[in-house]
Amino acid sequence: MKHMKKMMALVIAVAMVLAMSAVAFAEPADVSDTYKVSSVEVDGIKAGNTLKLYKVVSFKLDSATNEVAYTLAETLPEAYDTIDELGALEGNSYVYNNDAATKTCADVLANAIAAGTLSPLATVTQAAGEGDKAVVTDLPAGWYVAVVSGTKDDSIIYQNMIINAMPVVDSENNSYKKAEDVKFDVKSTSDKVEKTVAEGTSTDAYSVGDSVPYTIETNIPNYPTPSKNATFVIKDTPTGLTDTLTTVKVTVAGDDETGTAAGSVTGKFAVEAAGAGFTVTFEKDYLLAHPGAKVTVEYEAVINSDATIAADGKTAENTASIKFNPNPNEADTVEPDDTTEVYTYGVDVFKRDKTSQQKLTGAKFILYKEDGKTVAGAEKEVDANGYVSWDGLGAGTYKLVETKAPTGYKLDSTPITVTISKETANKDNRATESVEQNFVQADVD
Repeated sequence: MKHMKKMMALVIAVAMVLAMSAVAFAEPADVSDTYKVSSVEVDGIKAGNTLKLYKVVSFKLDSATNEVAYTLAETLPEAYDTIDELGALEGNSYVYNNDAATKTCADVLANAIAAGTLSPLATVTQAAGEGDKAVVTDLPAGWYVAVVSGTKDDSIIYQNMIINAMPVVDSENNSYKKAEDVKFDVKSTSDKVEKTVAEGTSTDAYSVGDSVPYTIETNIPNYPTPSKNATFVIKDTPTGLTDTLTTVKVTVAGDDETGTAAGSVTGKFAVEAAGAGFTVTFEKDYLLAHPGAKVTVEYEAVINSDATIAADGKTAENTASIKFNPNPNEADTVEPDDTTEVYTYGVDVFKRDKTSQQKLTGAKFILYKEDGKTVAGAEKEVDANGYVSWDGLGAGTYKLVETKAPTGYKLDSTPITVTISKETANKDNRATESVEQNFVQADVD
């Protein structure tokens, strides 16, 4: 980097002068502490997340001769285990993002650090209420790899960074001085999951037994290459629903990467049953080759007989989650999620005498959908109080038909139209003792 190149040029100039004077060089001393940077401020680190600085290069100087040497951390990867290799990087910033070569260096070094035994020289964990700035004071001179662990924020993946805290050339005095305070924004990407049902976050268009269409949208994490750990799993967890695995369609945008039904797609991902739901597990090499790619999962789930209708009509929930590593060189994972809701309604019928308005028993009814042919509610007989009811019904228009008249009464099979919606289904189910405030009440003479 440019500071390092300027130092090398100064070293050569000084060495030439000393060589002509036949002065012997002394062994340089590690003076990293002498040139401490007063403050390193990294902005954009959320509360609960941790910044770790790993020192990979120390600064040595013979103060009498201005001879410079560098000490590199042990176990660095072969591509970056000499000062010449590091100094060849063309960056003009404290962080990697100004050029691809420095970014690659940051990722490779972070991966090597995770696989080795190097301990962080500085660790800062952001506390709640302290804002987004992590501050390290009195940082010894050197070259650092900055790694942020984001396990406390379930949508952010932080990128590895390089911090150049080397002394700078002091031309006036033909020596060096400590670098100015370091300030920069941390680089990060976010990864979230969005779940929709019938093009929204909730629906009341379906009844128990119907197949409901769902869509999950997310992105493959923007993992660096290499990464010691790189995990990405999409999980669907239905309640009151049963996923239809044969309908699962996984599409990775920007490429013809589509899989249908359960099973593995070699080199890409595997769809597997998980209880009443499923998981889509991506292979590591595929993740690293498709950073940030959009993923769409389309499938259907059937509202099953286990669906429980709450007082407000909510019948089923479907939660989609993604599991990934905020820091792909650590094993910790997070699982942000998103939930959709299915609402159904009911209708209760009170059979009464037209004149006295008193209850009648013995009558039977059947409920059809709007076409008058498709059964929506099986034939039922009114109870001892004159009531009969059906639940688990989607919004829509229904036909109520009397199939048996009470003893002594004439059958009237003329269909009665019942309109069920969020606005009309706001009464209690009179056929039960429990409070169910999502019913349409119909009185039939």
